[in-house]
Amino acid sequence: MCLALLPMGTTQVGSKDKAVWRSIEPAIASIVRGRQDVGSAALVDARGIFVTYLGSVYAPHVTARLADGRIVGMTLKASDDTTQLAVLQADDWIRSARPIAPEEDPLIAGDRLLAILPSGLVHADYEGSIHGLVASSKRLMPLSEIHFAAPPDKIGGALIVTADGEMIGFLDAALHSREGEEANEVLPSAMEGGSAAKPSLSRTLKSMLQVRPRRYGPQDMTTAYIVAPNVFRRTMEDLISGRGVDRPSIGVDVKNAPAGGALIESVAEGSSAAQAGLKPGDVVFEINGKRIEDQVALAKAVMEHQVGASLTVKVRRGRSMLIVPVRVGSHQAKRPANPEGAT
Repeated sequence: MCLALLPMGTTQVGSKDKAVWRSIEPAIASIVRGRQDVGSAALVDARGIFVTYLGSVYAPHVTARLADGRIVGMTLKASDDTTQLAVLQADDWIRSARPIAPEEDPLIAGDRLLAILPSGLVHADYEGSIHGLVASSKRLMPLSEIHFAAPPDKIGGALIVTADGEMIGFLDAALHSREGEEANEVLPSAMEGGSAAKPSLSRTLKSMLQVRPRRYGPQDMTTAYIVAPNVFRRTMEDLISGRGVDRPSIGVDVKNAPAGGALIESVAEGSSAAQAGLKPGDVVFEINGKRIEDQVALAKAVMEHQVGASLTVKVRRGRSMLIVPVRVGSHQAKRPANPEGAT
């Protein structure tokens, strides 16, 4: 895989960046379709296991070009709609590169990153962490906001690494918040096994997710999002292991309550919320001492805990206030190795 090194704003790609690229280039493959490069895949296991952006996987078996020019076939082993990650197994793999390690330390606003685009390597900056919607599943997820100069080519599926060459994820063109939708809609991010085909939030998230017109040096700035690195790392490990992807959940659909809090619309049968006695009509206004202002706050509070953790949930039921202990359950999302309909 041969990339040009592109300037980023007023800053040129320096010798350190070139050295980082040279160190990771042998572990990066280009997924090709005919004569077109459609995405990048990163070697994450010496057995020939690669991780990539699901939108780049155009068939159960794809063709990829390695850095040394070799053409290899890759078979889709597992994927996850929510994070848009896919795991590929290279055919007849002969170990030839050191796998790329995922970033384990938290990112700090202003951290320099590198975006690997089809047209070249460009600088990017980590702006901060927010919560936003993954359009394919309509589920709220922790996201990382990234800024870089507007490139001439598509950015969906671009691999993002730290300045030290550790992988943090892939840009996902499906991470967005649409303008003009109603905010007071049901949020399925805390569901266990419920339908994912719910309307998305937007007005609640609009101030966080809308692209703001800015300049990045002499060029227009692109604002893009990736799934938070810790979620990326955990999902990748789950997909490689074959055990499926576990996400914290208590098993409720909620919407914003008129007087504040999260109004429970439905409770999944057999879920943690059902076992704890939560009912439709209950309004959650506090979890573990933290005030819950709306449906987004509830989803964030649940996602901050590990599966199996105990929550102290305060709810309003009619004119009564109840304190309900709830165990964090699991919503397991395991998608079969079938990329039809991938975006």
